Amino acid sequence: MDFNDVKNESESETNKALHASFKVGLQISQGRQGFSITFENGWTVSIQFGGTNYCSLKNLDYESLSKISKFPSHQSEDAEIAVFNDKGEWATHRMYAELGDDVKGYVGPNEIADLLYSVANGAGRLIMGNYK
Repeated sequence: MDFNDVKNESESETNKALHASFKVGLQISQGRQGFSITFENGWTVSIQFGGTNYCSLKNLDYESLSKISKFPSHQSEDAEIAVFNDKGEWATHRMYAELGDDVKGYVGPNEIADLLYSVANGAGRLIMGNYK
């Protein structure tokens, strides 16, 4: 299944349909701005760090970057993350009590590592801690 198969469905239904196609393992995101990891428990963490994401590269000029290199790459200090439960529903807010959105931006490497561990080993638990 790809995006064209589900483009006319609601965003929630689209997420569920795309999630159903995920297998345990890693997947490069469309546009190569990040990746997602699906764990054996069926939960998925999306880690994105491109010019359209809430990260230090927000508004990155890909056109200028592509003039420098045929295969442009980029590095970011942080990333935008999203969590999906085993039904493909948004679950980021279950991991962060204070979050009022489906994604959390500007997440650093240590917090990402804690999030991955928590989702893999106890999906749905709240992340506690101050990462500022």
